[in-house]
Formats: sequence, C-alpha cells, structure tokens
Amino acid sequence: MGRIKIKGQKWQNITLCSLVHVAKHETLLYLGPPKEDVEMIMVVGIGIPKHIEKGKEFDKVCMDFGKGYAKEIIVKSNHARRQIYTLKMGQYALFYGFAKPYTENKRKKVALYAKMFQGMYVPMAADIKKIDPNDIEEMTIENESKLNFIDELLKGDKE
Repeated sequence: MGRIKIKGQKWQNITLCSLVHVAKHETLLYLGPPKEDVEMIMVVGIGIPKHIEKGKEFDKVCMDFGKGYAKEIIVKSNHARRQIYTLKMGQYALFYGFAKPYTENKRKKVALYAKMFQGMYVPMAADIKKIDPNDIEEMTIENESKLNFIDELLKGDKE
C-alpha cells in the first residue's frame, strides 16, 4: 500500500501488492510508476538472454532473471532494437524498461517492454589469447608513484 499525489489532485492510495510476488528471488526490480504514464511501472533487471526473435514491427527477447525460466520482453523502440546486438546468449545483460500489469484468465500477469539493453561481455580464453602482449602499455613510473601516494594517504587516514 502506498500513497501518490498527482499534480493538482489530492493524495490517492495505490496498491502494488499484485506485483510483490513477482519480484521474489529474481534480479528484476519494480521501481514504481513513471511520470508520463501511470499505468506502466519502471523496471530494472539483470538476466541472461535465452532467446531472441526478430520481427518487422517489434522484436522479442526472452531473459532469465533468476527463476529458471525466461520472461518475454517486447522491444519496440529503435534504440533498444539496436542494442539487442550487444546481447550474447548465456552471458549476463542489463535490462531497463516498463512493465504493464494485466489480467488473463483471472490471473495477474506482467508484460515487459524494453527501453534499453546492455550486454555484459566477459572475454573467453580464446579472446584473451588473441590479445598481443606488445599492444598493452605498461604503467609508467610516474603513474605508479601517483598510485603509491594515494595509497599512503589512505593508510594515514586509517591510523
């Protein structure tokens, strides 16, 4: 139960209890209604992409947020559709978007709409072997002395 005040109106009681059971044991956070559309709820999550489907009007990304099954995310905006290319199957990705609650067969469900994706790429052993050690610059003595100076300052604060 919460209270919300819309510009020029009185305080209203709202209930988000229908979504509380959805957020248990997964990395999908419901942040509350955005300003532009009260029916939609802002959502942030970290999950693993399991399946991607391309379409003419919109795309669909299925992500597992920790419950063992994939939730469907509808991707309509051009910006988010281009960011699908940063996703890699089986590797973590950040998702930001909106959730719209609805009722189907007397059961409460949530439809997810994407505004942003960001793949969290972790290099594989083969990728690391491809890197030429000569391309990596070594830290100069000047930079090392700056780091040592900062370490000494921090140690002085603890004592």
